[in-house]
Amino acid sequence: MFSTHNLALAAWLIAAKKLRFTHIEPHGSQPADICFDDPENKGRDFELAFINGNDPVDSARVYHLELRALRKRIQTATATPKNGGR
Repeated sequence: MFSTHNLALAAWLIAAKKLRFTHIEPHGSQPADICFDDPENKGRDFELAFINGNDPVDSARVYHLELRALRKRIQTATATPKNGGR
């Protein structure tokens, strides 16, 4: 498993089809972890490629859509239940 709280990196991993998104792990007031299936342990290598700009995504539109989708998933995963959880 590979996880990050870097939303831009996570959107790129999904849009570029580098790793398969699995779930969001909320951590209260801390940034949520965005988790991926990483059977070949390439997550850190992909992260370095992203940071260094060595592997651009083919479509800015796909990247933007994934970024928006992840924001919604994080909001859902970290939402505080209303009415005391009822």
